[in-house]
Amino acid sequence: MNIKRILEKWQETENIEIVWDIDQNYKLDKDIFINGTFQNAVDVLFSQGFKNDGPKHHLGEQSYTLHVTE
Repeated sequence: MNIKRILEKWQETENIEIVWDIDQNYKLDKDIFINGTFQNAVDVLFSQGFKNDGPKHHLGEQSYTLHVTE
């Protein structure tokens, strides 16, 4: 599944802003089960969803903005 689509779905339910600062659309290399807070879910998605290096991310604590970069 395309990680950008996943994050866009989460964006609606979590009321966050996503800043997608990359040209490439990454796909998950495997299915993963995520349970917990939104921040935990994002950390698990980016750390376990890719065989090789995936994109980097930063979730702002004040503004609740998720930045996705190379």
